[in-house]
Amino acid sequence: MPFVIGMDVGLVAIKGVILEDNHNIAQVIKETGVKPALAAKACYDELLTKANLSHGEIKGFGVTGWGAKRVSLGPDLSGPDLKIKSEVVCLAKGAIWALPTSRTVVDIGAQIVKVARFSENAKVKRFDQSDKCAAGAGRFLDIMSTALELDVARLGKIGASASKMVEISSQCSVFGESEIVSYLNTGEKIEDIANGINYSIAKRVSTIVMRLGLEEDIIVTGGVAQNPEVIRYLENMLGTEFKRYNANPQVIGAIGAALFAQEIL
Repeated sequence: MPFVIGMDVGLVAIKGVILEDNHNIAQVIKETGVKPALAAKACYDELLTKANLSHGEIKGFGVTGWGAKRVSLGPDLSGPDLKIKSEVVCLAKGAIWALPTSRTVVDIGAQIVKVARFSENAKVKRFDQSDKCAAGAGRFLDIMSTALELDVARLGKIGASASKMVEISSQCSVFGESEIVSYLNTGEKIEDIANGINYSIAKRVSTIVMRLGLEEDIIVTGGVAQNPEVIRYLENMLGTEFKRYNANPQVIGAIGAALFAQEIL
């Protein structure tokens, strides 16, 4: 099978993969920065280096995400040869690849939460998403963890050791940050605040999921899928158990984009 690249150009991060015969042989996650076209080119070059491939060996390129239309990598992989697909269809396609029995994907990205239900051939049946505010998404966790002077990757682990929950009532990231600073000044423990942050994210995501409705099997994608406490709270709120799968949850959209590129070769 020929080599194909899939790329998910998000507002905060670019995720890229190379597939060979449906196998993910290389993946790269980079910050998008203020120039997504340059970041996408850097991601592309790094993918080739990781897979020890040349530009000419890439036979298809699928791209999705917020910055998809800004990607241009040269005359051989731009214009009609660069296949742009919507994020939702790529998530459904990638979800089936990650777990063939999946029928719902909950994607908790940096800015937007997306929920889609789809058929066994990845055709999207229903879809819903949050607004553009980051209050219920990964960017909210980044801002809150910065206020706590923590690495965002530790937020779940620290929250798991809490003795109580400090409620985060603000829907806005800016006001939420002020709320956390106030809690710290009154002597609340960091782990208890972290516990409240994780719960807050799960509660906001659950509202979107319940609005759409669930269909088993369900997987969670996006960077927040790596926070076990958010996932635990979300499962409890929805009364279900998400399926685990053997792939980085951040690259599922990029996988879907690559699969679409592969299909039209």
